[in-house]
Amino acid sequence: GGEKEVAGGEGGEGVDPSPTPSKTILPLHNSMAFFVVSPNESFHSVQEVYSDRPRTSIQGWYHAKEPPRDEGGDATLERLKSGRGAKLKGPYKPFPALSRSDSEITPEEYAFLSKWINPTYLTPEALSDVSSLFESDSSVQLRSFLLPSIASQIQSLCSSSDARDGLGRGSSSAGKYEVGIGKGWKVAGPAHMQRYLSYSSPPPPPP
Repeated sequence: GGEKEVAGGEGGEGVDPSPTPSKTILPLHNSMAFFVVSPNESFHSVQEVYSDRPRTSIQGWYHAKEPPRDEGGDATLERLKSGRGAKLKGPYKPFPALSRSDSEITPEEYAFLSKWINPTYLTPEALSDVSSLFESDSSVQLRSFLLPSIASQIQSLCSSSDARDGLGRGSSSAGKYEVGIGKGWKVAGPAHMQRYLSYSSPPPPPP
């Protein structure tokens, strides 16, 4: 792991990057990789490191005599502080916002969710505490979130899928960007904002 990922635009420069990197660069010992950083064009990231050895690197900037081309003001400090990131030129569908309070669960929803989730987490107090913790820390760890019977089934199925795809302990998912895609699962991007798999059930067979 630890390879540098470079995401190319779908259709040329200045276009939103593809969910899958167009190139990866292996971090060889005593080597250096450098590239021009341009607003809305230089999309890059680093793969997760899977080995027990740390990925140690030194990074820096070479400043040119002239500032980079920035016709739309996309490299300004104000834009970075706003959290908007780079502009989108293609379609982007964020997760829909909830219309109700986070701590509001109907009796029907409780009856359904309690078949899968530990009821301890379904109380208004627990929902409020989890929401507050996530807002302050940007992450939250929920122990025994799923019922034991459900968790064991998921663990068994995930382990079988990982073994089939060559993942899991002692292996690496680096470069295996196609894993999980298919059978109704599609990858969603763009890579500089999000990358996840979404599922669409197949259409019903014709009568």
